[in-house]
Amino acid sequence: MRPSPVLALAACAPALAALQESAAPGFQLHALPYPGQSMLATLSDGRTVAFDGERIPLHDPGGALLQVLDTLPDFVYPSFVEIDPTETFAVVGESSFGDLLLVDLAAGGSSWVANVVFNFGAVFESGTSLLVSAAQKGFGSGNDLVRVDLADGSVTVLAHVGGPSGPIALDALGNLYYAIQDADF
Repeated sequence: MRPSPVLALAACAPALAALQESAAPGFQLHALPYPGQSMLATLSDGRTVAFDGERIPLHDPGGALLQVLDTLPDFVYPSFVEIDPTETFAVVGESSFGDLLLVDLAAGGSSWVANVVFNFGAVFESGTSLLVSAAQKGFGSGNDLVRVDLADGSVTVLAHVGGPSGPIALDALGNLYYAIQDADF
């Protein structure tokens, strides 16, 4: 009789948890601010940009509020925050109406970029284009991977896949990674 994989993983859980909280020699662990039920992105200096569906605050590395970059008139469902490669602006997505907003990280304020219905996740392809995962035709109709041109707001469908919207990422070589969520999410 072979041991159960579930039991084997359960037996390893305490050791794995300890590894998650251990720093290798020469490194330190620091708690990062977590602004509640928000989408969050971290700049290279440790500051964070969050989006809770109404406010877009900028926090210092210790979690203190530096400024509220923008406040939307009504609550929307936040889907992502992505910081551009130069760290001068961020794009936030909301999936209540599908809007993507460009947020100025220095002066604050936001401007509408494009509408991508049921956007879920995004990654910068370049300083002027964003790849977005979105169920543009609604729930149960699969998911589109689209390119959004930040200069003119144009949206180009690159691929359509089955399943609900999921996270999207690019590696250093430009390979695109996409994962679908469980249909019962």
